[in-house]
Amino acid sequence: MPGPHRRREFCRFLSQSAALALLSPAALIKAAVQPEPTVIFAGGDRQRFFIGQWHVGKPPIMVELGYRAHQILPLGEQLYLVIGRRPETWMAWVDFTGRTISSAHEVESGCHLYGHAAIDRQNNILITAENDTVERRGQVVLRDMATLVVVERYPSYGLGPHQIVLDPQTQRLWVANGGFLLEPQTGRAIRNRGSFQSQLVMMDYQSGRKLEAVQHPDRQQSIRHLALLDQDTVAIGLQHHGDGMPGSSAAYAVWSPGQAIHTFSNQQPRQNYVTTIITVDQQHFAVSMEKDHCVALIHREHGLVQASSAPVPQGLALAGSDLLVTCQGGGLLVWPDIHSGTIPEQLKVLPQGFWFDNHFITA
Repeated sequence: MPGPHRRREFCRFLSQSAALALLSPAALIKAAVQPEPTVIFAGGDRQRFFIGQWHVGKPPIMVELGYRAHQILPLGEQLYLVIGRRPETWMAWVDFTGRTISSAHEVESGCHLYGHAAIDRQNNILITAENDTVERRGQVVLRDMATLVVVERYPSYGLGPHQIVLDPQTQRLWVANGGFLLEPQTGRAIRNRGSFQSQLVMMDYQSGRKLEAVQHPDRQQSIRHLALLDQDTVAIGLQHHGDGMPGSSAAYAVWSPGQAIHTFSNQQPRQNYVTTIITVDQQHFAVSMEKDHCVALIHREHGLVQASSAPVPQGLALAGSDLLVTCQGGGLLVWPDIHSGTIPEQLKVLPQGFWFDNHFITA
């Protein structure tokens, strides 16, 4: 982990730059977002990695991590659990009241994280997506929330489990097996590009039993991110990771058990790479597509409703009826009416050179 003097210098730079950047657009954000959100984000300057808390009109609070983070889970007021991005092995509790890492945990030898986790309805069990690097298989791991001691290990029924989504009502866990084979010595390099088998699995998280599974018909599409629309339907964010150029199909789809995956078509070819997907309501979901510089609203049956350009969009989150979008380079966009119109001019939050990871939350 970097020395404390470097951390102080970088955080002072962020605070000063962000405070200046917020003077002009603060009134615009204030008018667009009611109530004003607090944004919890992960990112860095490509050498050091941070989790940050930012509120309108205030400099961001930055806590430095020793690893690159991906998903952020709220644990209580000012307390968050940060999951390391693949193939990291660390999770950490961050306390913004004390502006510090209150605790950290490294997963067991021979395993690494994929950046995503879920918490059960009783807040007793943490469920993580992991890779067994010895057996070369994906795992769903249940851990006691208080100690992070492993309670159970189940197969994910595929390779490279990425986002996992738990339906708190039915106890069903949806697992996006991206299909990637990774090796510890080569980090994030995909060892089976062009031949991976991505699979979406619905399982009972308490027993580990597979209830149903489906593969995308295009075997070069990796099922990466999920958004639960209702108890029986999930929206899917796909990423083209195969050889050659992607086809003309869009990079988003929906699936209900007992049915085939329904992939929507675009009128114009795209890169077929969804960065983030979130539920807007039971009929709509939103996607960010960084390679196409696009944010889009999708109807679960009819497809594209509205799209707007955005500079390398990353994370998406809702704040009331507004859609918030983080962009590479430290920008925050506010889309007040996602059903019509376009995103307003980009509002700078952090200084140039800071990049956001593709997941953030609002508080």
